[in-house]
Amino acid sequence: MKKDYYEILGVSRNATQEEIKKAFRKKAAQLHPDKNKAPDAHERFKELNEAYQVLSDENKRRVYDQFGTADFYNTGSGGGFNYQQFDIDLDDLFGMGSIFGSPFEEFFGGGRKQRNRPRKGTDVYAQVEITLKEVITGTEKEIKYTRLDKCKACNGKGGSRVEKCQTCKGTGRVQQINRTPFGNIQFVTTCPTCNGSGETVTEKCTICKGQGTIQNLHVIKIKIPAGIEHKMNLRYEGEGNVGSNEVRGDLFVEVLIKNDPKYKRVNNDIVHEIEVDIIDMLIGQNISVETLNGTKSITIKPGTNPFEQVVLQGLGIPDLRSKKRGNFLVTIKPIMPKNITEEQKQLLLKFKELENKKNRWI
Repeated sequence: MKKDYYEILGVSRNATQEEIKKAFRKKAAQLHPDKNKAPDAHERFKELNEAYQVLSDENKRRVYDQFGTADFYNTGSGGGFNYQQFDIDLDDLFGMGSIFGSPFEEFFGGGRKQRNRPRKGTDVYAQVEITLKEVITGTEKEIKYTRLDKCKACNGKGGSRVEKCQTCKGTGRVQQINRTPFGNIQFVTTCPTCNGSGETVTEKCTICKGQGTIQNLHVIKIKIPAGIEHKMNLRYEGEGNVGSNEVRGDLFVEVLIKNDPKYKRVNNDIVHEIEVDIIDMLIGQNISVETLNGTKSITIKPGTNPFEQVVLQGLGIPDLRSKKRGNFLVTIKPIMPKNITEEQKQLLLKFKELENKKNRWI
């Protein structure tokens, strides 16, 4: 039964060479034996390569379209696909970089053409601590951290003498051969000696020890927005370690909010507990409360229950996106009298008697 190469690649019969190549790369990235451990991955990868070898060649494709086969073009035993003649560029296929978190940057971008493209430096992480009051208002902080900068002594080259890499002959890429159950697969990858630059340093810089970079203390002033949450990260683009061609990574600052002994954050509300005399809770009272926005007056209504809350609207934490502020919640904790006198006891008993009479008529 003849195989449908177009179906295997997932393209139409009038697909262009570019569409065929793109479809092959996408499926090869999924089925390559080094990446896919499924039991049928080897066989499917073999079929995929076979389909690509035929459809990517105009002459073979023409014969295949006419006769449904291109066997007489193949050089392997039995007229089938010859793995030993198939070259795979693993940098094209799986890439060495990253795009939106994917390991296929050079695969999609074309690895050979991007050998000398700028490589972004690594990211740097730091922490800063702020108070709950600063969460309400927002604040500015000075951050000190170490990062990799280009060595000025050697201008980032790592040494005074730079020569063509002898391993890759200046191409930045080397060919290797992998033995597989289907034969030898020849592939092209980044040169391990020069890391794809095509150059090596013969006399290392005494300052950076041939690295091309040195660690420096860096200071930056950052703005922390009002309403930020505990352990939230702020990203500052281009403030991280230097990469090739001076392309920097990013700085990520983790914001830590100090615990406050008096105030507790609950979402965008602030909870504050105060002690109030039980008598004031019974008869009612106006009292002053210290908030994070200054002193405010609240009313304790007669008959307030223990741990009831009085709400001060809009005195909480602003929402990070809408900027609408939460509330300030005052929790009333009763203060119970101790060591009452006999006179106080008699008055309380009289109060209880009057309360019972009142309830009798309700």
